[in-house]
Amino acid sequence: MVSIIIVVSLDVLYTKAIFGNILFTPRSESINSAISPSTLVVYVIAILIALLVEALMEGWVTAMMKEIKERGEASSKQSFSILTATIGSVIAGVILMVLIVVAGFICLVIPGVVFGVALSCIVPAIVMHNFGAVEGLKASWRFCWQGKNFWRLFALIIILCLVSAIPFIGGHMVAFIGPLWFPYAYTEYV
Repeated sequence: MVSIIIVVSLDVLYTKAIFGNILFTPRSESINSAISPSTLVVYVIAILIALLVEALMEGWVTAMMKEIKERGEASSKQSFSILTATIGSVIAGVILMVLIVVAGFICLVIPGVVFGVALSCIVPAIVMHNFGAVEGLKASWRFCWQGKNFWRLFALIIILCLVSAIPFIGGHMVAFIGPLWFPYAYTEYV
């Protein structure tokens, strides 16, 4: 989830560098004087859609990995039913995680990074154990601090950030890689 926020932020910078004054007005009355209000609304909507899609993809991949661990094979119908049983908790958990991470970044950058890493496995925690949103936050937090998982997850996020920095294709690569890595990390090391 943190990687999607970083990817969209980099896309804003690329768009500004490429299109210049077409989308951006230099003296507008918006929150950020370099971005027009309509562009800001479009980016907020894009971030929300990207978070929802990534959460659902991550949940579905986690459900498939859960089936493979339990039965040795996965069926898309069964995996989808596992995901739909926890979809409300997944969405609520992602909203809580984003609020906590943003609050951490507003306070200081370091708490935002720590919260982002510690809560990055909220979707796999909810889907694997059929938890609610708050229990998923707690499970992701516990998973992060056991063993060397914090550093593994931190390295994973750094790699995703580096990949997302590749102009034009990095964001697309992260959109496919991110939802695979976090469920794998959680199911492998939990």
